[in-house]
Amino acid sequence: LSGEAPARFMEEAGIVPIDGQEVDLNLAAPCWMNWAVGLLQRGYLVVVDYGYEAVDLYRPARGRGTLLAYHRHRVHEDFLARPGEQDLTAHLDFTALRRAAERSGGRFLGLTTQSRFLLALGALDFLEEDADGGRTETASPARQAADREALKELVLPERMGDRFRVLVLGVGDASSDLRGLSAPWRTAGVAAGAQPSGAPANGSAAESEA
Repeated sequence: LSGEAPARFMEEAGIVPIDGQEVDLNLAAPCWMNWAVGLLQRGYLVVVDYGYEAVDLYRPARGRGTLLAYHRHRVHEDFLARPGEQDLTAHLDFTALRRAAERSGGRFLGLTTQSRFLLALGALDFLEEDADGGRTETASPARQAADREALKELVLPERMGDRFRVLVLGVGDASSDLRGLSAPWRTAGVAAGAQPSGAPANGSAAESEA
């Protein structure tokens, strides 16, 4: 290792790589979280991105880590090619972000999927339909169709719905009773208590693979 910081990060996260395993360590993200929490006296920090808890992010099955390069909408692993002309991206370590926030006085309020978060906030209300299921006159059919496709992209599990996670942190006496972390099927009109089979508990992340 090139210094003490990576070793300290790995020890705190409980990362014990097997021979040949590659892991991605974002040492700057916890520093940013410390800074961001320090800006608030009362309020929320909401982080939306793709990533996992440490126990899943660094498991041996991810032998190559999550680092990827994108150039002209094509993905590859030649990270050092075309410096300055391609994007490098890796999954977030939500455990490290949570730990950093709590050290700075923040409170963990929930980690869920983007799909559950948006549905709990009433995302389906944006689909303009009347009581009979017909289209309203406030938007053209083409616009309504485009809106439906955009919503599907955000909430369907096979699209961005389960690929993106939502981490919610509170600072000060900010309330922990947040609609976005409630059971989305109740918001969507399903009878209270009628949880879908296999539904995770409130505020927990569904463990679907990206």
